[in-house]
Amino acid sequence: MKNIIILFLMLLSLQTFGQDVVYNFNSSTENFVQGGMPGLTATDGVLVNATWSGGYQFVRTPAGLAKTEANYKKIRVVVENSTDITVFQVLNYDSGSTSAGTADKQDVTIAAVALNSGFTTYDIDFPANSSNNGTIDRLGFRAKGAVTSGTLRIAQIVLIETGNWVTNNNFETSTDWTASGADVTAGFTTTDPQEGTQSGTLTFTADQVGTKFLQSATTDFGETVSPTDINTTLWVKSTTPGAVVSLVYSLKNATGAYLGQISTGNYTISAADTWELATFNKSNLTNTFNQVLLKIKIVGGLSGTVISFDDVKPTAILVATDNSWTGGKDTEWTDIANWTNGVAPTPTKDSNVQVSANNPIISETTGAAVKNLDVGASAALTVASGGSLTVSGDFTNSGGTVTLNSTEDDFSSLIVEGTATGDITYNRYVNAYDTNPDGGGWDLVGSPTVMTITDFTIANGATLQVLGDDYAFSQYDNALGQWERYATASQTGSFEAAQGYSMATNAGDGATVAFTGAMQTTTQNINIIDNNDANAGAGRRWNLVSNPFPSYINGNTAAGTTNFLGVNTSVINDQYWAVYGWDGTQYVAKNLTDTQGFSIAPGQGFWVAAASTLAAPLSFTPDMRTTTGTGDFVTGPVLLDYHVALKLYNGETQKATTNFYFRDGLSLDLDPGYDAGAFNQSMALSTKLAVGSNQTAFSINAMGMNAMQNTRVPLEIRQNAGQAFTISIADMELPQDIYVYLEDTLNGTLTSLKEQDFELVAQSNLSGVDRFFIIFKSNSVLSNGDTLGINALNVYKANTDNFVTIAGITPELGKLNVSLYNILGQTVREKALSSATATQTISTEGLASGLYIVQIKSGNQTTVKKIIVK
Repeated sequence: MKNIIILFLMLLSLQTFGQDVVYNFNSSTENFVQGGMPGLTATDGVLVNATWSGGYQFVRTPAGLAKTEANYKKIRVVVENSTDITVFQVLNYDSGSTSAGTADKQDVTIAAVALNSGFTTYDIDFPANSSNNGTIDRLGFRAKGAVTSGTLRIAQIVLIETGNWVTNNNFETSTDWTASGADVTAGFTTTDPQEGTQSGTLTFTADQVGTKFLQSATTDFGETVSPTDINTTLWVKSTTPGAVVSLVYSLKNATGAYLGQISTGNYTISAADTWELATFNKSNLTNTFNQVLLKIKIVGGLSGTVISFDDVKPTAILVATDNSWTGGKDTEWTDIANWTNGVAPTPTKDSNVQVSANNPIISETTGAAVKNLDVGASAALTVASGGSLTVSGDFTNSGGTVTLNSTEDDFSSLIVEGTATGDITYNRYVNAYDTNPDGGGWDLVGSPTVMTITDFTIANGATLQVLGDDYAFSQYDNALGQWERYATASQTGSFEAAQGYSMATNAGDGATVAFTGAMQTTTQNINIIDNNDANAGAGRRWNLVSNPFPSYINGNTAAGTTNFLGVNTSVINDQYWAVYGWDGTQYVAKNLTDTQGFSIAPGQGFWVAAASTLAAPLSFTPDMRTTTGTGDFVTGPVLLDYHVALKLYNGETQKATTNFYFRDGLSLDLDPGYDAGAFNQSMALSTKLAVGSNQTAFSINAMGMNAMQNTRVPLEIRQNAGQAFTISIADMELPQDIYVYLEDTLNGTLTSLKEQDFELVAQSNLSGVDRFFIIFKSNSVLSNGDTLGINALNVYKANTDNFVTIAGITPELGKLNVSLYNILGQTVREKALSSATATQTISTEGLASGLYIVQIKSGNQTTVKKIIVK
């Protein structure tokens, strides 16, 4: 017999209610005895019979249950009746007997339904058996008559614990009862108890003023309950008559928060020093709660009065048992016909999935949730691409198969808020290998499970692309600034949690690779570091990391403590405060410019730039996990209200993209979280900040709304001599009166990009920020003879330079005078500039470190900029 006792966890000092005896028939008949059912079997978690002989066919539980009858007055039968009988009986046998004639019986009508149409749950009062001295020895379930045709399927039989749920209800221990209110004390006495050896007391030390209570400890039912009635009896005795007794049930939710109360009628104590039985009834209830506190309310107590209480007996609050998968209809998780309780799982209910011909599938777009979940041996549970499962308690895989699937555009999610025991398999989509020089087919991934590299390559060797003696599977070492591939001959080590890897499959359209192992449920940290030095490439600031959870995580949504960028602000470089993903062509930065937020898919790899040359932990916390997400995070951004994206083409091939965003409160200088430096600082197209240091090339340049009115932004184009290229608007959302121009200061041209593309053949190698500018201008159309004025000049100082650079000078500005002031207002440098040269400098050599003011005059125009000398 597989006899399962469900014990709900004790919450601190709270009593936990419910010790149901559950028969699930997961792999056998669990020693149930049959009569007249020669074909009785246990198949896929269901007790089944379709052949019949004789009359009053029955199944009986094993003998020797030895349960206290007063505590078990309900039996649950989860059944599909497709026979020609609708009246059945529950039998309570005499101890040691199998005679139905001497057993006590209770009739129940079980409606006839079509075969495989689904199960129905019946909670039946089984009859008391006075011959058993208050003990249940064996129960039975039988047809009342002779079944001649059809099939009977029983998915679950449960003896539901309905005993007294008030802690220390008979006051036999001196605990769990307290007084509420002044001038009254709670106690216990062994003098003249109504039953047992002790009763409880409430003693008044003054005439009663206000409401007084004797209250019990809180009972936690372990789940949400919704009783239709609560009826309670208790014995009461008082040294003086006349006090009025009533009951209050104080209701709470699962966290102990107060929900309200249920009050009963009154009972008046009629005599002194005499035990009296008080009865309180409350019916037609609609309350839903998880915990309850019983208060015995007294009105009319006089000074010196002692009121005694004993044997408090509330009737049953029927508690739902665990919900088990039967697969009685199909594989759909949400179909109630597939569950023993006739309801789909909820976050407050325990569930289990055992052996089933129809193993459950949580389908696409389904957001399933359970409390505690157990997947039994030989059972299987699948979460389809786009589906999600949240386990608010503990997850256990007891030897079954738990699979999560993904496609190129959709990923499944599994979130466990408690502990997770046993393995899962995540089938993670990975791009196919592409032999073009840009490496378009590579994918950045990480492992959403705990797994060794050897186990992974054995399981997926036929799917991974092979490059010579190596797999298309590598790890980036930013200390060396190079990739390290895993050889096909042998591998060592394990996937590091939150580490990113590059990978490619050999399938034409990409394929899934299987990650099998334990799942992460706690915070995962991985150290990141900026390994740059004077002789090292910029690649050393970059760290390849990944989402270590088998669920989406928030990238920039929700509160700062529950999203990736918010949690890791201090360890990510201010100029690159973003996450960078590979979209198959280029690296795409994602940050706060995605106003509706982005999510990072399970096992998604991405880059972050470290803030420090000392190793610091980058954190992935459980609070980041979410079931909300679509595809990997590099696709489908939702941009700020106003934006422009420019793209550079060589012929038909797009080589690079750069982005401008506009939002109130942003500046022309660095705005961490909105501006994002380009992943590749030598990319074909990028911008520099309109104000401040021009050392960093940006792929996201975010500015205030007023920047659309009259701003020149340095544009860096990197092309080799002889290359023909085109720059055009890839995406744009701007007010109608805002114009976007590309200025070529060498050729003296202004191209309105709203009207046409900019096209050029590079006559020499192009780089730097002195030649090309993007101009945002409102209200009027610029021509080659127009000027933006000196406010549009770009003034900056690089940390390694001993001079200030003034860029964007045009002949129309005329003669320029530049003055450099310290914070005391003293002039420390002056210089006259020629308007014939687009970019000129003024020296800062020998100046002390600090803030300086740059003042530029042209005729009656003046502009002021700030720079920092280090």
